[in-house]
Amino acid sequence: MPPGFFVKKLEKSYCSAYYKKRRRSRPSGKGAVLAALGHSVRRKKANRRSLILVALVAVVLVVFLSVGIISLQRENARLAESRDALKENVEAELEKNEELKENKDAPLSDEEIEDIARDRFGLAYPDEIILVPEE
Repeated sequence: MPPGFFVKKLEKSYCSAYYKKRRRSRPSGKGAVLAALGHSVRRKKANRRSLILVALVAVVLVVFLSVGIISLQRENARLAESRDALKENVEAELEKNEELKENKDAPLSDEEIEDIARDRFGLAYPDEIILVPEE
């Protein structure tokens, strides 16, 4: 046997199987041309449908994300206003606290002591009569 005998035989068998496959899968003649054209048209329609579907999904995603961003911006603005109002309240309370610290160290006058004794504790001088209005 010649040295390239098996290689040539293998190539022939592979090639003949390949050609047989092609002959079976593709009809010849006018029907083959029409089938090939129909197949490419179907493929183009399928590609067009998939492209439209991808575009539709992208549009829905963009709309969904836009609505989310807008709602987050509104929430952010509302919280910023709330934060500013709370900062003003804190500043007012700190000023009030400073005033109270200053007044704490100052001694009370006799009139202030009498007012506190009357209002908080219900005290009076021995010769005073307290009148309480009926509700």
